[in-house]
Amino acid sequence: EERMIEYIVSAILRDNAEDLALINRNVEPLKKVKAPFPRMKYRELIEKAQSWGLNMKYMDDLGADEERAITVHFEKPVFVTHYPQELKAFYHRPDPEAPDEILCHDLLAPEGCGEIIGGGERIWELDVLEERMRSMNIDPQAYSWYLDLRRY
Repeated sequence: EERMIEYIVSAILRDNAEDLALINRNVEPLKKVKAPFPRMKYRELIEKAQSWGLNMKYMDDLGADEERAITVHFEKPVFVTHYPQELKAFYHRPDPEAPDEILCHDLLAPEGCGEIIGGGERIWELDVLEERMRSMNIDPQAYSWYLDLRRY
């Protein structure tokens, strides 16, 4: 993902310099969009946000306002990983080394853009998926079509 973003930004800088100049776009921040991007677990990000004076606490979901407030502290995109299980959908796979966290990521872009890419590992074992749904008070029958994807 980060190489794709780096490629897109470099292509825009290379192929659209006149357009960027026409809209008076400062391209210096775009020149900093180079892989690798920093990676930070959700828990670490919340601690950093608190140190920056942002009113955030563990288990707060990151909405657009929070993402904008966070990204002003980075010069290039940053990956946020390992969100708490409770903040993500039932199909996200828990980290075997930290079961209360999910194997997922969001890529937050600087200059107040916020999330531009999100992804995560999915639970593929049918029994684990059904148990996770029940633990979240989700009726597995309501998602029978999704469960069938894991069944066959």
